[in-house]
Amino acid sequence: MWTKKNLGACIPCFAAGLTLLLAACKPAGPKAFEDGQRLLEKGRPAEAAERLQVAAEIFRTNATVWNYLGIARHQAGQSSNAVAAYNRALSINPDLMEARLNLGMLYLEVGQAGEARSAFTTYTLSRPHAPEGFERLAESEMRMRDLPQAELHIRKALQLDDKSADSWNTLGLIQIQRSRSREAAASFGVALVRQPDHPAAMLNLAIATQQLGDKAGALKLYRK
Repeated sequence: MWTKKNLGACIPCFAAGLTLLLAACKPAGPKAFEDGQRLLEKGRPAEAAERLQVAAEIFRTNATVWNYLGIARHQAGQSSNAVAAYNRALSINPDLMEARLNLGMLYLEVGQAGEARSAFTTYTLSRPHAPEGFERLAESEMRMRDLPQAELHIRKALQLDDKSADSWNTLGLIQIQRSRSREAAASFGVALVRQPDHPAAMLNLAIATQQLGDKAGALKLYRK
């Protein structure tokens, strides 16, 4: 079983800049929003969603508030409600790319790779210098078995940031699926140079090493 990510790598993006909003509106809305932020920071997303729902009902046309509500629902495991909140944010402000990225990540988590690909494509067109968009796009394409495009986009991510262990691990996964085990092992090795404690890359390198016939080397990696 190939593993994709280091633990804790997928974290929804927060949109900034509510200073004017908080200064201009009546107290109930800002308080609910601040409560929701605080509860999110404390790791209590279900409670945060309740307070952010109150804020969203007051700030009905503020995309950032709806994005935060989506984040809270997302982290609370309320997938369908999170999708609705992210889409509401994007209906208000289609250029809020944080919500676009979050929506794509959620689609990936629930196995809707085609929808994720669409979200990440839009994100990369808007932010062509952001490596995370190309990394996520490559992952969605890999799940759709569009391996040539996946490799093209993960290499684009690495052009923008070659220090990302996750991107090197993704490249290795694509290469192994394209029957290039030796190249894959090299990519997993680079991932471990970038981040020595990356568990997914360690396991993947062990599997690739075993496939290459080096059972002793694979055993050492499995033990690690």
